[in-house]
Amino acid sequence: MGECLGVVPDISVMRLDAGLYGFVVSHAGQQLFEEAGFTSVTTALAAAAEDCAGFVGCQVTYDGLVAGTYAPAELAASSAAVASLCIENSARFAAP
Repeated sequence: MGECLGVVPDISVMRLDAGLYGFVVSHAGQQLFEEAGFTSVTTALAAAAEDCAGFVGCQVTYDGLVAGTYAPAELAASSAAVASLCIENSARFAAP
C-alpha cells in the first residue's frame, strides 16, 4: 500500500462463524482491504498488522468495541494480547 504516514485506518475484526474470523481495514469511510478465513482473532490481527505495515498506526475494533490504537509493528508483536483484550471486552460489554 506504500507509505501512508499520518493515516490511522480502522481494523475491524469480526467473527464470521464458529472458529472463523476476518477483518476489514477502512479509512474515512472507504474500505481499503478485507481478508477472511482465519481460525482466531490472534491470526486475523497478525495478518491485518502485516497488511497495514505502511500506516503510522491502526485502530482495532472487535464486536463494535475499540480495543486501542497500535503501531503496526506493535500490533504484530502483541497480537495475542490484543486479541485477548478484544475477547474480554466483548464478553464484558455484551448485551444481556
